[in-house]
Amino acid sequence: MIGGVVVVLYILGRIAMSPSVGKINTNISLLPTPTGMEYIRYDGQNISFAYENKYELRGQEGSWQLVGRAGVNSLVVITLKKFSSGDLEDVSGVKMRRLKPTEYEEVPISESGLTGVEFKLITGGEWVDFFIADGYALTMAYTNNSMDVDMSEKEFRKLVESIRLINI
Repeated sequence: MIGGVVVVLYILGRIAMSPSVGKINTNISLLPTPTGMEYIRYDGQNISFAYENKYELRGQEGSWQLVGRAGVNSLVVITLKKFSSGDLEDVSGVKMRRLKPTEYEEVPISESGLTGVEFKLITGGEWVDFFIADGYALTMAYTNNSMDVDMSEKEFRKLVESIRLINI
């Protein structure tokens, strides 16, 4: 009986030590065809926006994060806060970026019935839009570690275009 156990253990040991046999297929045509991203619409108490399903929405009314799922190197932060001043100059993020003109390019923007300013990081990968509307300050910040800056900017533009303020 002990001899039988020794034989079984020997065979199992040989199997575990033998190399795996198989074939790796590198034919690109067999890979899944990429499909377009679907959009998810968020409808909150004071804001509505659409984002690609490659993000996970986190946060609550007033502050949201769109966190990239596995393999997505981007993050979007959206904030909507009551703001007593009607002047963009009083928004801390605007002030901070205006103090760094060698790092940020500032351009006026008008989107979804809102007017404001956008700051683009000159080295790429960051866009931040600031809007003031009816006693609220809306900030949309997008960062991306991807080298495809043009695609990142298009993605951010779609998100900004989808913004709708409600009940304000």
